[in-house]
Order: sequence, then structure tokens, then C-alpha cells
Amino acid sequence: MVVQVENISLRERKKQKTRELLIDISTRLFLKKGFDHTSVDDIVEQAELSQRTFFRYFATKEAILFWDHDRRAASLADHLLKDADSKAPFQRIRTALVAVAGEYERDRAALLDEYRIVTASRYLIALDVEQDLRLEKSLVETLTTWNGSPFLSPRDANMVAGAIFGAIRARMEEWFEGGCRGDIRAMTGEVLRVVDILAEGFGPESVTNKATEVN
Repeated sequence: MVVQVENISLRERKKQKTRELLIDISTRLFLKKGFDHTSVDDIVEQAELSQRTFFRYFATKEAILFWDHDRRAASLADHLLKDADSKAPFQRIRTALVAVAGEYERDRAALLDEYRIVTASRYLIALDVEQDLRLEKSLVETLTTWNGSPFLSPRDANMVAGAIFGAIRARMEEWFEGGCRGDIRAMTGEVLRVVDILAEGFGPESVTNKATEVN
């Protein structure tokens, strides 16, 4: 029984190493040759693996580039749901944005690589917009209801979420263009000021705890 557990653990570690190898090699090739000019054959040749192995881990070439997007979307959703019973939507959005900024600061090297790859391809720029809309939808859902009751109308929720993401995109663009060396916490504080203005203009609540999250 012990041997079986150890074999499973070893197998999982090997799978993780293979996955990381494919991500690392594909990222280097995308940066060097461009996403549009890099094939799956190029990746597996460098990794000394088969195409069959590649597709066991990633369904498409796009999936290996955006390998972390599902986790990011889930992380934002989790932060938005935290303390949903006691904290109103705008308060949870503020807290979530601070938490996500901390994650981005931690992952800045990988994010910068992704940004450089995406902005070099019109095709990927369009896909990246779709990813942003997915995240924006999480804000819309947060703003539409609270504790089973309507909060903002769908129209207002869409407008507010769009405004918040507009502020996020503006500051993130600045952060990426600076090589991710800027103070992302300070930039987050600027976005939170936009959230506060929107809360005062649209929210049934009064935002009283404005801010101790970003110092």
C-alpha cells in the first residue's frame, strides 16, 4: 500500500515537471519567434517529447500560453465571494482588487512574458480581450445581487464593471510598459479611487471603510 502511494506521488511529480517544461520551452519560443510563427512541432522538438504528450497536457497552442488564466479567474471569483454575507459588493471588489494586485506583483516575470507575447500578435490581442471580458463578468455578477436581493440593475452593473476594468487596463498597461517595475500597489490605489467614486454614484451603500488596504 505504501509503495502504491509513493508510485502515484512520483507519477504526479513527473507529470508536473513535464507540464512545466512545456510551458517554459513554449514561452521561450514565443518570445523568440513570435506566437504566430511557433508551431507545436517546434515546441515538442525542443522538449524532446511527442505531439501526443503535448496534447495530453494542452488542447491547443493557445492553451499553453494562457495556462494560468483559469486560476486567475477562479482567484478573482473567490476573492469576490469572500465575506459575501457581511460585506457589500463594492467593498468586496476593493478587497479583491488589492488581493489580485498582490498576486500580480508576485507573478510579475511570467505576466511580463505573456504581455510581450500577446501584444506582438493581433490574434492574441483579440483572445486576451475575451479573457478580460470573462473577468469583467465576475464584477457584473457581484454587483447585480447581494444576499439574494437585487443590488444594481444589470444595466448599471455592466456600466460600473466596464468603468472599473477601464481603469484597471489603463494602469496595467502603464505597469507592463514599464517592465512591471512600477509600484502596482500605488496603481491599485488609483483604481480604488475610481471604485469609490462609482460606489458613491451608483451604490445603495455608503463606502465608509475607504482605505487602509493600500498604504
